[in-house]
Amino acid sequence: MERNYFDIPLTSEDLLEFKLKKGKYDNSKVYTSEKDFVFIHKTNYAPNENNIKSTFESGAKYDGKGTLFGEDFSYTFPQGDNYIHFSINCEVSGNNEDIYGFNFRKYAVVMPGSDNLFHQMAFFHANDVEFRGIKDISNCYVLCPLSEAELIASKNSSIKVIPYVGDYVDGYAEVFASHLGYTIENTKGEDCMWVNDSPIKTHSVLKKYNFDFIPFGMDRFMSERNIQKSLNRTFFLKKMVEVAQQKGINLFEIMNSIEDILNDNLQNPLSPKCNLSLDITPTENEELNNFWKNYLNGNTSYERVILANFINQSLPYTKILEEYQQYNNDNKRLK
Repeated sequence: MERNYFDIPLTSEDLLEFKLKKGKYDNSKVYTSEKDFVFIHKTNYAPNENNIKSTFESGAKYDGKGTLFGEDFSYTFPQGDNYIHFSINCEVSGNNEDIYGFNFRKYAVVMPGSDNLFHQMAFFHANDVEFRGIKDISNCYVLCPLSEAELIASKNSSIKVIPYVGDYVDGYAEVFASHLGYTIENTKGEDCMWVNDSPIKTHSVLKKYNFDFIPFGMDRFMSERNIQKSLNRTFFLKKMVEVAQQKGINLFEIMNSIEDILNDNLQNPLSPKCNLSLDITPTENEELNNFWKNYLNGNTSYERVILANFINQSLPYTKILEEYQQYNNDNKRLK
């Protein structure tokens, strides 16, 4: 059986030689064919069975921390991005992990452009080409540390494995793509967007697929960020109900302090009022449904409705009513 990995690894000498070469580029190339493009994806997750996955499909989670009336707690929430992100004829060059998050990765996928590949794309803009969910990378290249080359090759029979010497793949993907004959675009500082006349350079290919070369998909970026914030907020609220039950904290104390709690923990204000009839999950107990309808009337935000749903899942109606009456009695005594 033919081996699918190369014996001679890329080294720091290759990085240095390429750096000198790249500094002389004038970025004048015009892309007239799909085969002029090469797409690079950097990750800490090794491919398996010739597939790579989005962070959502991989089940990746974030760690969160919170404080509820002096009680510290931790929770996890899912990564909601269901797209696999590639850069175009270059690696993402940002050094700020909070902004880009693609430096200090172990693996890189180098994927030659083709007509078939363009048809699979979900989105294309200046620094981000996206594929949804799970991507077959058969006949593509995967760069990995030399010590892992044999293992990666054994688990992915239809890819070609390119080993490198070192801990991180940064720079090596561009070196290898250049060896394949692709133009590697210069990027500007920590910005991974192309420079000069990017739309002119790519228009003849992109117009076939109804893509526009826009500098940065800000609307899309903000939409993805808002989805992640919403997931964080939802799982924070769910964990808060659990902590309240464990510590004997009245749940309606949380309801009425939710704005301060969110500001202290997530630096998020309350969301705009939502449609109660659409967002709260009806139960089989009509008294409970009416209770929440009356309680939340005129005081409805996304967070309070989500809290109500989690409280419904955690407590029977009689216990919810007890908590509510206890909260009212405690507040009457304080007055």
